[in-house]
Order: sequence, then C-alpha cells, then structure tokens
Amino acid sequence: MAEGEEMKRIKGELLQPGDIVLTADSGKTSKIVRRGSKGEVSHAMICVQHSSIIDSTGIGVQARNIQRELYDEDARIVVLRLRERPSDARLGTVLDFARSEIGTRYSKAEAIRSVAGVRKPRTARQFCSRLVARAYASAGISLVADPDYCTPEEVRLSPMLIELDDMTEDVSEAELAAWAARPNPIAAMQDSQNAVLEAARRLDPTIENFNDLDQMVHAHPEWDAEIARAYRESGHLDLWRSDFAINAWHYDVDQMEAITSAAISEDLRSYCVSTISEFHTGGLRFASNLVHYRERCRTAFRETWVQLLTLYEQLVRNDALRRTAARVARAPFSAGRRTASRTHRAPLGTVVLDHRPRRTTAGSARAAVDPTHGLAGYLLRLRRSRGGLCAGQQCRDDAGSAFPPAMRRLPGHPARGRRDTRTAQELASGRGQARDQRSGLA
Repeated sequence: MAEGEEMKRIKGELLQPGDIVLTADSGKTSKIVRRGSKGEVSHAMICVQHSSIIDSTGIGVQARNIQRELYDEDARIVVLRLRERPSDARLGTVLDFARSEIGTRYSKAEAIRSVAGVRKPRTARQFCSRLVARAYASAGISLVADPDYCTPEEVRLSPMLIELDDMTEDVSEAELAAWAARPNPIAAMQDSQNAVLEAARRLDPTIENFNDLDQMVHAHPEWDAEIARAYRESGHLDLWRSDFAINAWHYDVDQMEAITSAAISEDLRSYCVSTISEFHTGGLRFASNLVHYRERCRTAFRETWVQLLTLYEQLVRNDALRRTAARVARAPFSAGRRTASRTHRAPLGTVVLDHRPRRTTAGSARAAVDPTHGLAGYLLRLRRSRGGLCAGQQCRDDAGSAFPPAMRRLPGHPARGRRDTRTAQELASGRGQARDQRSGLA
C-alpha cells in the first residue's frame, strides 16, 4: 500500500452467515473477468461466521478474516443477502458445504470456461463463483441457472438476492499498523492445512479436501502413519494454542474486568454477544467433529483419528470455557454494572490435553473423551439411535436445542439452575469487535 493511500474494508460486524461478498479491483485479472462477463464484479466469497469468509483463489478454497481484507477506495464491493431468510436447516447446509470444500484446489481452466460460456463436465475443483453457487445449490437454493459454471456477475444479478447498503468503512493508518503488527493465525492455519493436503496428494493425487482425506485414511490404513506425521509436523494440532497466547482474555473473566476504557468496553460487550450467539456456526461444529472421530476410533484404530479425536476434545473444552467467560462477563453489561458479581463467576482455567498420538486400542481412545458440556455425548447417542449420524442440519437442530440445558449443567456455570430468557435477536444485537478468527473456527 502506498503511503497516504486510503483503504477500506467490509464491516465485518454487519455480515451474517450466508451473506455473499462480491468485489472488483483495478488488477489485471479483475479487468479480464469483468470484460469477459460484461459485469461489474470479478470475485465472490461467502460469509460462514462472524467476520469469517470462505473463497476460492489461486491457493485453493480457504477461510479468511474479512477484517484483514483491504481494498482501494475505488474498489467495487457488493454485499448480497437472500430476499427471504432460509430456515436454519437450509442455511446450515449451505455453510457446511462451504466449509467442507476448504483445501480444494482452484480450477483456472473452468473459471475461464465460465467467463467464456464454454460448458464441459465439471471436475471436483472449485473457483470462486462456483463455490458460492454450489453451496446454495446443496440446500436446494438456485441462485443461478448453472451453479457449476457461473460468473460473479451472474450471482450479482440473481433475483433471489438483495444488495445491502453501507457495508464498508475506512481504515485508519493507525489501525492498519496495528493489524500489520498482530500475529495472523489465519495464515498459519492455511499453511498447515495445505501442508497436510500436499502430503496426502503425494499418496493419492485425487485428494481435494479433508473429507477426501478422511476417506483415504479409512480405506488405506497403510498410509495412516504418514498422514498422522503430516498433521504433527504441519503444526495443525497446535493451532488452538495461538488464541491462548494472543487473546488470553477470551478465557479469563479477571482480564476482561480489567478493561476499563469505554471504547474497549464496548468492543468487549460486542465480543461477548457474538461469542454467545454464534454457537450454531461455531461450537457445534467442534462437537460434531468430536463425535465423528469418536465413532471412527470405535470402529478401527488409526493414529490420525486418535490425534484428531484429542484435538477436538481440546477444542470442545476451549469453546465451553470461552462461552462461559463471555456469559459471565456479559452479565454486568445487561444489568448496567461494570463489575461481575463474584457469586455469578464461573471457576475458569485452561484445560490442556497432550496432543501427541497415543498407542492405544480403539476402546481406550474412546474412553479418553470427557466432553465438558455433554453436547458430544448427546450427538453420539443421537447418531447411534438413528443408525448413523443424521443429516447434517437435523443433527445441528437437535443438538442446538440440547445445548442451553447442557451448558447449564456445566459446573459453576452462571446459568446453572436458572433460565436464560434472552432471545437470539437480543444476543445478536450490538457492534462486533475487530478481531482475528480463532484457529479452527472456519
């Protein structure tokens, strides 16, 4: 960025899961795409969580923090939302599809065909507008005539979408400097994911994403040790530690209460609100993945699965800690007080599990799981009672209804023994805080 050049970004706190972000800049590629499609935009992204978007670029399908994505003042930015809000089930299907494609390689040839109007049988690879259109098509929502071959401009013109106003903000030089000096866990996550997938593709070149990788480990136990080693050496199993190092206050009510600046206090309140309200797009995925690897370990031993089982044990605990801290810290804001009552404070502490592989039988690996809020156990019983894990969103809905009482059973939880009558709309209100997405949340 040239000195003195003004930059802007999308207001991440106004984005909702499922929103589509379309952009165009002054670069050569953008101009070629716009010229070929006779359109105003050249790139498409989909929001999957607070400030978190997923898109397909030359480095493949990856998650990004929208607050780190900066644009020139003359860049074209369009934010679209469905005219009619989809059910939670359908929206969950859209988001699950986008997340399942993380790691999938980019298809430059098919992106060119979409602009040129050439249609051939599709491959398993992605490009930006295909990813967005197919995510919605997976839930039975047809944004465009052909989700396999479409352009960002076709998405922009979809009659099912409306454009949102006032979705960008200027970024000060001081804030730019602050973000530049801040560690970027998203980049570390992308590097680790790519390292694992590259190791898998050396064994099987058809592997595109982590769903493919999971099936490969199941079908080829002779490759298990090599994939397990790739996970360890990539740093993927340790990414969660970065949030404890960078944002220790996420898990510590005392540190939250030490924040006294009025401006920062507002950010703290927004952080607490978004943390509590983003369960369906955050914590539930950790519990679902935990259940998945518990079942994998129940049926067969794989070193890779044991490592991932241990990882998701940790992420479930971290998520419970973070939400508990947010609920405790939010209470004084709701009551018009700044300091939380000690009687409503949960005993907080960091639970750290050893991520190294354990040479155990499948049964003993399964016995190691001790989910703190009971949600993983609920999902596991649901899975077995239905002869397999139910359709993704049905599982999401059932587990979502079980989550509030399960959280209230957490020892020392401030909501234990009382009912939280706040609505989702009330929890979702308030301005979001500019912060990095935590490791693994995409």
